[in-house]
This record gives sequence, structure tokens and C-alpha cells, in this order.
Amino acid sequence: SSPKDFYKEFGYVPYKPDVMMYTLLIDAWARVNTGNYRRGKTMEIIERMLNGKAHARPNAYTFTTVFNALRTSAIRKRHNNLEISMSVMKLYEELIKESHSWTKRNDDKYALSEILISSIIRAFAFSMHNDRINIAEKLYDEYFVKGSFDESKFLLKSMIECYFHWNEKTGVDYLLVALKSREMFNRYRRKYEISGNPLDAPNEYLLLLVTRIWCKVGSILSRQEISADKIIFKKHGVPTNLADLALFSANFCESLLRDLELLYEKHGSNRFKPSIKAYNNVIKAWEDYSCIVAGERDNNYLAAQRAEYIFDSMRKVHSSIDPLDHTYVSVINAWGRSGGVTGAQKAEVFLQNYEKDMPNGQTTPQAYNAVLASWAHTKSEIGMERSLSLLNRMEVLKICNSNTYKAVLSAIRWSGDPEAPKIANEFIRRIEKAGYLDVGILYSVMLSWLDIGGHSAEHEIKKLYDEAVEKFSEKENTKLDDCCRVYLKSILLNGSNHRVIETIRNKCTAHSTGSSTYLPSEKVFLQLFKHDFDVKMAQEVIEEMKALATIGNPRMYPTILTFENVLLLCQRVARANAMPCDHSEDDALQLAIITYAEALKDISPKHFHFFDLFVDTCYIICPHNKERMIQIYQLVFEHSCSKGLMNKTFFDKMKNRLSCDELRLVMGSDFVSQSKENFKFTRLPSKWSKNVPHNMLFAD
Repeated sequence: SSPKDFYKEFGYVPYKPDVMMYTLLIDAWARVNTGNYRRGKTMEIIERMLNGKAHARPNAYTFTTVFNALRTSAIRKRHNNLEISMSVMKLYEELIKESHSWTKRNDDKYALSEILISSIIRAFAFSMHNDRINIAEKLYDEYFVKGSFDESKFLLKSMIECYFHWNEKTGVDYLLVALKSREMFNRYRRKYEISGNPLDAPNEYLLLLVTRIWCKVGSILSRQEISADKIIFKKHGVPTNLADLALFSANFCESLLRDLELLYEKHGSNRFKPSIKAYNNVIKAWEDYSCIVAGERDNNYLAAQRAEYIFDSMRKVHSSIDPLDHTYVSVINAWGRSGGVTGAQKAEVFLQNYEKDMPNGQTTPQAYNAVLASWAHTKSEIGMERSLSLLNRMEVLKICNSNTYKAVLSAIRWSGDPEAPKIANEFIRRIEKAGYLDVGILYSVMLSWLDIGGHSAEHEIKKLYDEAVEKFSEKENTKLDDCCRVYLKSILLNGSNHRVIETIRNKCTAHSTGSSTYLPSEKVFLQLFKHDFDVKMAQEVIEEMKALATIGNPRMYPTILTFENVLLLCQRVARANAMPCDHSEDDALQLAIITYAEALKDISPKHFHFFDLFVDTCYIICPHNKERMIQIYQLVFEHSCSKGLMNKTFFDKMKNRLSCDELRLVMGSDFVSQSKENFKFTRLPSKWSKNVPHNMLFAD
């Protein structure tokens, strides 16, 4: 009978219901697939048991059943994740309270077993609770590491699931989670090696989780993060180079797949049969490695060869492939990024196999677009020709999308053909006819003209820019800023610095009069500071930005971003003059000081690095003028401390560049030790900064 019928008959049984009957009733509700019954009814019944309104109190089996019900609700998304997260946390807190009374009983039904702990961890994993990783690791440490019970495969599987569902982690934090998942998987595998029992072997589901985590390691991490955290990487025995880390990840994923294939061959059980998704994860890892090393290691076919080998292995296990699957796309990308015409040709061969395997009408544009991108990356005329030829086939099949035309446009732009900009101009009309013209397309064609340079290119860029403003100014202001920067750069390349300011002023005036809806932003002017021109011109630009902001264009007001670019310009000017004259040195230093004073009006704690940049700029401009540098250090030290923006980088630079006597002049004798060797023990009042390590501060 249904749970409702069972619930009606519950009060008519000839004896009081025991905890097992309540647990069975909860389990019945947990199997219901409709509405709020699963979470709502299971929580309602256990709350009655906890509040003393039922005839029995819950035991370990009861809690396990409810946690499993909540996990199922989270998987099937029957409820809001926040509601499930709150329910899991509430139930966990009630379990902790209830378990205190269990210590008096000598009964396994009233004990925190590994199965109950595993159900808690899995419920937290799927509930998306913000603190689920910490709770899961705390439970694992408390009940396994401290020896409450033996480590079981249920517990290890639950921890791997928890790491798999921790999607918020990025960068180095993601790598740490991946390393923990690998550790748990290796422990699971060692249990099988000891017992030799196939039931203890890691199955396809576990491999799917771990390879899915590891196949994204290369694409999620960046070179900057690895450079900043090399100590962490060395500690865990993983490569400190991004390309090597991606290779390490791909090899690890492939080794797991090979182990599973051997188990499948040995035992023939479907629990060890690698799924298409498992193969996809490994191919994806090799694809990421291929993308990372693209441009760094020419004609690197290792990733593509491994991806193709795994693809062939998959075809021996799975005869058919879903056309919506990304298997073909990943292999094509791996070949396309391997370098040269050979890689693109291999990618196109795979596309032909894809067309043979897919029934008529089931081909998707992703595989074709991957081949187009492969030909574009060859940066050759043959790449442009093959892309246009493939586009003709796609238009016949009616499977083109916006990315299709952008890939072909990239092939045209990078072809090296002197006529490429003109071909791109004509191609725009083809894109417009297909209905895929947008600002990004026009921006790409503008860049192709910019590569040529000259007055004729400037004229063509202006026409494209005017078209972009006319057609997309109502909703694409940010992207139009990019187009405007290209247009300004074309003017700068022709040596017309003042005409740039005049152009922007005209654009702002056109907006104020209503003849245009596009309003340039501060970012447009940043192009000027990245261009080599004198510092007096930079002062004029800043004044013009302020003027434009006051007449109705608040997007033009200079911020810290602008001031940072001005300081970088001052550095370039100083470096360009190997033996600068006093006049040029004074101009650059004066601009840097004016910029510093302007920035102080809007500076906040998140901009504490601005002080470092200013001091570096002054040091580059006048490295041998000690008296002036001491004055600058005194000024910056006073401002940074009074605003709570002192930071360790600036602190160390003063120590390295100034003598002990000079440090006393800057900081005051009360804060500086007698010898420079002991300078590191100098303490600053804690109210001065939140950006200095604790051991450098006084306690107020």
C-alpha cells in the first residue's frame, strides 16, 4: 500500500509502534518521487520522534534513512538547494545531540557507524552546503583517523563524492581538492589490492568522479597561480609548470582508465565497464594539455595521439556514440591544437569519420567549428581556403552558428594574405545575410586592418567603427569601447595624438546632443597611456577626462586604473631615456606626483599596491637622487599608514633600498632598531594596516 494508506492504519495496530516501524515509514516516504513528500514527510516524522511526540526515538538506521532521502532529493532537484542544505544541517545538529544518549547503550543500532557517517557526508556533498567540505573532513578525521572504526569503502566513496561536488573551488584550492580525491581513491584501491575481492575494487562510478575532477585541473589553474604557490605544489609532489601539471593530470586520468579496463577484462562485470563519459574525461584531459602547450611547443602530437588512442579503445567497448557527445570534438581539438597543417588535416579526417558515424540530420556544429578553429590556428593561406570550403558545406547542411563565422573570420585574419582585410570586409556582408553580425565580428575585422596599418587602414577602421556604433550602440557599450580603442590606436599609429582627444570629445558631444547613444568610458583613454607619447600629453589627457566627466559623461572620470597606467607610462618614459636630461626627469616625476595626489582622493584598502607602484616609478625616474627619494618615502609612508594601507611589499622595499639612518628619517627613530640586520623585528602599530603580517605589528 502507499505511504498514505499505511499512515492511516498506523494508529490501529494492536501495539505501540517501535523505532523499526517508524524507520520503515520514513523509508516509504523516501521512495516517493512527487512533490514535497520526500523531504517534507521524512523530516516531519523524525522531528516528531525527536520531540517526543512519537512512541519511539530514532536510532542510527532512522537517521541514515533520512540522510539518504535528503541526498536523493538533492540529486533529483525536487527542492531548492538552500532548503535541502538547511534540512541536512538541522538533522546533523539533532544527530549530534541525540548521539550523546547513545553512549549508554551497548547496541549497534545506536552507534555512529561508518554507514551512518557515509550517509551524512553524501547528504552534505549533494546539498551544496557552503561548509560541506569542512564538515565532511571533520567527520572523516574524527571517526576514522582517530580510530573509532575501520576505514570502509563506503566512507572513502562518500569523501570522493564530496570532493567531486565541491564546484566553488578555483585555482590552487581546486588542485588541493583534486589531490585529496586522488588520495582517497588510492586508499580505496589499496583495500582491493590487499583483499583481492572484486567487490572491493574501484568501480566505473568512482573512476568517473575522480577523472572528472582531474581532467579540469589544467584548464582551471593559471600560470600566475602556480607561480605564486610553488611551495604548495612542491609539497604535494606535483609539477610547478602549468604544461607539466596538465600532462601529469592527463597521465593520471589515463592510468585510472587502464586499470578499470583491466578489471573489466578480468571479471567481465558491467560495474567495471568504462562508460563513454569515462573515456570522455580522459580525452578531455589530453585536450586541455594540447590547448595549454599550443604555441609553446610546435608540432606537439603527444596529446592528440593519446586522445586518438583512447578514442579507438572506446570504440572497441562502445559501438555507437551519441552525436551530441563531445568525444569527437575533444579529439578534433587535440589534433587542431597540436600545431601545423598536419594537425588540422588529421582533425578534418576525424570530422569525416564523424559524418559517417552520425545518421543523416544528426550532425551538430561543434565538431565542424572545432575543425574550423584548427585551420585558423595554422595561420596560413591554406587554412583560410580550407575554412571557406568547409563553411560552404556547413551552409548546405544548415548547421552554422555564430561561432562558425567567427572561426572562419579568424582564419581569414591570421592567414597572412595581404588581401585578408578586404576579404574580411566582404565576408562581413555574408555574415550579416546569415543573421549573425555582431560587435565582436566587426571588432575582429578592425583588428585585421590594424595589422596592416597606414592611413587607408585607418579609413577602413573608421567605417567599421561607425557601423558598429550605428547598429549596436543601444546595448553594446562595453564592446563598443573595444572598437573605439582600435580606432584610436589606428590614429595613434599615424602620429596624430591630439586628434585622438578631439575624436573622443566629439563622440561625447554627439551623445550629449542625442545624435548617438554610445558613450565612451574611461577604458577608451587607457589605450593612450599604453602608447609611447610624452608625459605632458598624458597630463592633457587626464585633464580632458575630468572635463568630459563634468559635462555629462561620468564613465569618463579617471579611476585608480587610469592612474596606474599613467605611472606605468612614466616608467616607460624613464627607461626609454638611458641618460635622461633633468628636464625629462622632472616632467616624469612631476606627472607621477600629480597622479599620486589625484589617486589619494579615491584610494581604498583594496588599492594598497598603488603605493608600491608609485615608489617603484619614482625610483626608476631618479634612482640616484637619494634626497628626493627619502622625501618621497616619507610622504608615502605617512599616507599609507594614516589610511591603513601599509603593506609588507612596500615595507621590504624600504628596507632594501635605504640605509639604517635613512630608515630612521623616514619612519622615525622610535620604530627603527639600531642595526639594519634587526630591521625585520621592527613592529608597527596594528591600527596602521591589515596588509602586514601579524608578527610585524604591535598589539594596541
